[in-house]
Amino acid sequence: MSDFTYKAYDSRGVPVSGEINAPSRDEALAMIRSRGLTPYRAEALADQKTLLPISLRSARVRIPRKSAALFYRELAVMLGAELRIEQALAIVERLFPKKEQAAIIADLREKIRQGRSLSSALRDYPESFETFEIALLRNGEVRGDIAGAAAMAADLLERSLAVRGKFISAMIYPAILAFAATAAILVVALVLAPTILPMYERGGATPPFAFSALIAFSNLLRGWWWAIFLLFAGAGIWFGRALANPDFRRRIDTAALALPVIGGAIANSEAARVSRTLASLLKAGAPLTDALAEASEVFGNAAFRDYFRGARERVRQGDSLSSAIADMPAFPATVRHFILVGEQTGRLADMLSHAAGYAEASATRSIDRIMTSLSPILTLVMGVLVGSLIAVVLSAILGANEVLVG
Repeated sequence: MSDFTYKAYDSRGVPVSGEINAPSRDEALAMIRSRGLTPYRAEALADQKTLLPISLRSARVRIPRKSAALFYRELAVMLGAELRIEQALAIVERLFPKKEQAAIIADLREKIRQGRSLSSALRDYPESFETFEIALLRNGEVRGDIAGAAAMAADLLERSLAVRGKFISAMIYPAILAFAATAAILVVALVLAPTILPMYERGGATPPFAFSALIAFSNLLRGWWWAIFLLFAGAGIWFGRALANPDFRRRIDTAALALPVIGGAIANSEAARVSRTLASLLKAGAPLTDALAEASEVFGNAAFRDYFRGARERVRQGDSLSSAIADMPAFPATVRHFILVGEQTGRLADMLSHAAGYAEASATRSIDRIMTSLSPILTLVMGVLVGSLIAVVLSAILGANEVLVG
């Protein structure tokens, strides 16, 4: 026996839809007709994903995180205006300029028309919607407050995007500086230095050691640039595949947490994300153990994620959350204190929100300190490097003049 969704017309020509259980599609159509309906569509629930347009099935189309935040925010607004969810999705669909992304929203609307819940439909697109966001909406559906759950999901995404955006903005100047310095080094090594070497060759003199080393570097770049490119590309591919290995990823993430300043920024950022997610899930009515299962998936750091999964098992066995994460390495002690106070006062969700705000502010301060220190250090290093190359070239030019004059 299989479950089928169907669309049909009743005796008055009014379209109706629903679900029916039958051994086959033909028998499902027969059962629908026996109810006095005229079916025009019947699909097995197991085949629902085949309703996706061919353009989406042939390519892994996904909704970016920024667009997902817009989706949740607009959905919350529309549902808050007491529109039906199908109507809200129809309006939200028009906000997506790319046809492939709009087709995902259209497919969600179609699945809901067939009787599925929004959270169930979102699970068909794991590349576009995270598990904890779906959990928020699922709990919102249970409480009858999908609009509030969608607003929580939007808040979480917007905060995460804001922190990421600040980090990217702070990296723009160092990236431009590094690019300019690299370009200057290549110009000196590949263009300027080779024009001076013939002067020494005509004079029969040996160029200075530093200039000879620069010429050797230039020849290496000219003759073996393709090998250098393949070496770096191969190293990048190897590292990317190695990160897919859980043990290697865990070792890298554990080492990152041990770094001075940077490790603290990572730990606070991860703590802020998981605390805010837990607070949102608990406010949406999720049990603590279920909330922990969903929240553990938001960790970007594999070491934290694995430990948090173990903490969930301890909570399931009767431990408090604060005791379950008491010896969690590198996890901010202040966040643990907020959790303990929340458990003692019966306001765990509220205290998790406060903990998220504190950890987020701490992570932002750490990032600011890193960026404030990185720019002058990078400027000094690049200045010394480029200046040294210029000094080598000028010294070589003076030496070549002496050779030619003498």
